[in-house]
Amino acid sequence: MKKYIPSIFFIVVVLSILSSLLFRSNERIEPDIEVVAEKGIADYSDINFDLVQFTKLKGEYEFYWDQLLEPADFKASEKPKLSGYVAVPSVWNDFEIDGEKVSPTGFATYRLKVKLKEDGWYGIKIKEFDCAYKIWVNSNTVISSGVVGKEKSTMIPSWRRREVYFNSVNKEAEIILQISNFHHRKGGPEDVMLFGKAEKIISYKTTQLSISVFLLGVLLVMFVYHLILYAYRQNDHSIIYFSILCFIIALRLLTTGEKLLIEMFPYINWVLAVKLEYLSYQFSVPLFIAFFKHILPNEFRKPIVLVSTIVAVISGAFVIFMPVSIFSYTPLFYNPYTGLIGIWMLVLLVISIFRKREHSFALFAGYFIFLIVVLNDLLYFSKLLDTSYLTPAGLLIMILSQAFVISKRTSKAFTEVELLSVSLDTHNKALEQTIKDRTTQIVEQKNKIEQQYKLTTDSINYARKIQTAMLPSESIFEANFKEHFIFYKPRNIVSGDFYWAEKYNDHIIIATADCTGHGVPGAMVSMLGISLLNKITASNSTQKASQVLDKLRIELKQTLKQTGIDTHNNSDSIDIALCIINSKTQELQFAGAYNSLYIFRQNELIELKADKQPIGKYLKEKPFTNHCFQLQKDDILYAFSDGFMDQINAKGAKYMRKRFKKLLTEIANHNLSDQKTILKNEFYLWKSIKEQVDDILITAIKI
Repeated sequence: MKKYIPSIFFIVVVLSILSSLLFRSNERIEPDIEVVAEKGIADYSDINFDLVQFTKLKGEYEFYWDQLLEPADFKASEKPKLSGYVAVPSVWNDFEIDGEKVSPTGFATYRLKVKLKEDGWYGIKIKEFDCAYKIWVNSNTVISSGVVGKEKSTMIPSWRRREVYFNSVNKEAEIILQISNFHHRKGGPEDVMLFGKAEKIISYKTTQLSISVFLLGVLLVMFVYHLILYAYRQNDHSIIYFSILCFIIALRLLTTGEKLLIEMFPYINWVLAVKLEYLSYQFSVPLFIAFFKHILPNEFRKPIVLVSTIVAVISGAFVIFMPVSIFSYTPLFYNPYTGLIGIWMLVLLVISIFRKREHSFALFAGYFIFLIVVLNDLLYFSKLLDTSYLTPAGLLIMILSQAFVISKRTSKAFTEVELLSVSLDTHNKALEQTIKDRTTQIVEQKNKIEQQYKLTTDSINYARKIQTAMLPSESIFEANFKEHFIFYKPRNIVSGDFYWAEKYNDHIIIATADCTGHGVPGAMVSMLGISLLNKITASNSTQKASQVLDKLRIELKQTLKQTGIDTHNNSDSIDIALCIINSKTQELQFAGAYNSLYIFRQNELIELKADKQPIGKYLKEKPFTNHCFQLQKDDILYAFSDGFMDQINAKGAKYMRKRFKKLLTEIANHNLSDQKTILKNEFYLWKSIKEQVDDILITAIKI
């Protein structure tokens, strides 16, 4: 019950504030002064209008169908032909002459004599006539709304609310009213005319205008405020629906009641004003449903919003594209439809209260009051209830109740944001401290890692010096060959690729090798390979190239303890191209483990193929093949690892052996120094932004 207290308090305050407005706006007459005209005469001779506010000029009026009469016509010797007596307020649609109903379109004159207790300054307040009219009081005072005519082409309808003020003569007032209608489905004075002392009519007019202007101001302020609010809270669609609803209701307020639209723009087109009145009424229904749907989504389902919108669009299209005489029939359908929708919405609001939905009680209270007012006005405008037009006051209650709900929702959202902000601030401070502590730990760890990295890097750099020192001097190449180049580019600081050269008597032994892996593991194997080659060749300088590789395999397997049949256990190996050149006879011996040898001679690239087995443990080991080849002057020998050919480019494609052979063929006629430069440029151009994937070694000698 506690959560309903703010809503109850709000409703009580609103009702207290508006009770005076409702009382002032009620077009009432004291029961003891109710007078009904008979046979065209209203007898107020026993009523003191100084003691009452005003009365309604209702009852039987003289009716002159198809005649536009003026005061002089009633003073002539030949009196106008009376068609009968008709009740006012009412429309003439059901009036019969000679057994036939008169047409809704046409023209007529009404006449009423009023008997008064005393002479004085009186006034008549003319309300809603959907036609043009002209009125005389005591033959002198004349006012009009629109232009009265006998044909549609000469008649101009108007909605302007008018008042006429006059002095009574001989305690009487003769009222002559001309009316013509060629545009609406209803003809005649359908609304009541108020009669009383002039100052009280003026007071009533001023009060009605003040109330209307006040309500209009409230609605426009609500419209603008919630439109701006939605700009900052676009996730809450109830706000924009409420804003548009306020605008639509404000538009309807301008075209009903005191017709403020006509007061502000007297020459506005009558048809346009009528269309605005109908459209504002029809589209307010789906807007109300859409607003409630976003406040209470579990009760107000999406299909009913869609259906109500379709009905409003169809009815609105009928209003827009049809003449007033046709679309003015739409209330005959839309009024009962609105009543059913209103009752259905009320039931859903009651259900939401039982389900204890947030804000449901405030919504119900405001809507219930508004629904009662709307039903009153529907009956009032249908001439089924003789009350008054109360929608503006009911709307104010409704709008304020919905604004109250939205303000509570917004306030709650802001409160939650503030609480979240405080919680987030506390969390952020704790997080900042945690980050600070972690940062201190990370910095300490970083310093340790950097220190360890420096020690490791220094060790590897020193290892590089050792590895470089173990590589042969290029002087051995310079002394024994016409030209040479060595393109040696480790992937890391130290390399798994190595080259080796030694001369024994008339034989020069050259090896180009690629050890398993790269970096430190590969470098360790490469240094082992260099040591084993030195050992093998020193013991026997006259052995064949294939014998050197056979012995190298035996030594490597023994050193690395590659025993048993498990080839995955310590599978380090060496791919190598080994050449032995007799400097006197220019005879070449070649043996290779995976690494072949290319010989360029007379624009042709000759390949001496290696055995497809490594130096190391292998399942199908066999003796290495010894190739003999007679060299000629200017022959170029190319030995290499697979690093250049395995390099990938920006698209992920490898360079491949075929492209490598083509490149060597294209550049072989250049001197070897230029060839090295071309190879380096080609490598960097191919690699582009990619990392180097393997150690690179290419050696070339020219005979």
